Amino acid sequence: MKGTTQALRLSAVVALAAGASVAAGVAGPMASAGAGGCAPYTLPGLPGGTEAEVISISATGLYGGDAQDADGVGHAVYWTHDGTDLSTGWSIHLVPNDPVVNDFIGDINTQGVMVGTGGTDAVTGISEGYVFDVNTGALTLLPGLGGNNEYDRRINDAGVVADTAGDAKGVIHAVTIAPPYTKVNILPDAGGSRSFSAPDSQSKAGSAATGVNNRGQVVGVSFNGGHIADTEFFARNHIWHDAVSPLLQPLEWQSTGAPHRLSTGSGQGNAWAINDSGLVVGSVADAQTFTARPTAWINGANVDMGAPSDIAFGNAYGLSQGGWAVGGYIEADGNTSRAFTWDSTDGFRTLDPPAGLANSWSHGVSDVLHQLGGSADDGNTTTAVVWQC
Repeated sequence: MKGTTQALRLSAVVALAAGASVAAGVAGPMASAGAGGCAPYTLPGLPGGTEAEVISISATGLYGGDAQDADGVGHAVYWTHDGTDLSTGWSIHLVPNDPVVNDFIGDINTQGVMVGTGGTDAVTGISEGYVFDVNTGALTLLPGLGGNNEYDRRINDAGVVADTAGDAKGVIHAVTIAPPYTKVNILPDAGGSRSFSAPDSQSKAGSAATGVNNRGQVVGVSFNGGHIADTEFFARNHIWHDAVSPLLQPLEWQSTGAPHRLSTGSGQGNAWAINDSGLVVGSVADAQTFTARPTAWINGANVDMGAPSDIAFGNAYGLSQGGWAVGGYIEADGNTSRAFTWDSTDGFRTLDPPAGLANSWSHGVSDVLHQLGGSADDGNTTTAVVWQC
């Protein structure tokens, strides 16, 4: 399951490592619908495949994500639905002329333009992203910075993509790419281009862009090396050399100027999404336990979303214009996962998987449709799911 995989990757990085004012989003139409009453519906996967997940939902009823084929190869897909009964009427579609494999649709804007990412070119093996216009069928590959690392995660209504791109020297940069998608705009560095090393490797830290809103504000994370909290321990024990560890710090870039660091106290964190009201969601990891917890930034302050106190990991991935966040957390046993939804008015709610499935995870959210998207699994098969609220 891609969402769980991303969660575990981030959790591992945090475990290794030891602004501008924002306003709270007002709860949207789902508030009156009652998120606690969200009913799960399963979506079809590709023939013979065992994994599928909804990652994004558009207001017009497009559902983007990924699915495996019978050979275990992942593909970016999108679903459409006919009728009013969510238990039937689903159709799954491959992105036509997609040259990338093991990719997924990370976001869909209100114009029906999708951003695909996460995979590699089937011929060259180079990591690539693209935008796909479902209205015209046009697929446009996005430019990079010369390195084999590209992660195009969000797209706003103007078509601006929030992207993470590696250059030829191995430095990771937070970037944006605007139509006609011929030029990469490198966002101001947050001081994260320092070298850091472990006993068996050496890398350069950098920044990643994971969210963009219609006002041009971008959020993400800097892998800043620095003397914060745990750094001396890692240096003293020769886990990280040069007294530097890749400390994750959530960032917000305004349309111009240097990035603003979002508060984490003495811990680390990652920002994943921002809406037009300036509400930011993601996670903050405790400085002592390194446990990442779902977090919102409201008026510049980080607010714990209220996940169970003993979780092993949690993160908010998606955010609606109405202020509804979605994500997932791993329970204390380290095996059971649960999707959740949160808003500043009604707080944190767990989304149970469909009957017969053990785990759930969530990424996508639509105020207009009163829906949340994600996946559920039984340990062997991962099924795409939409929760109707």
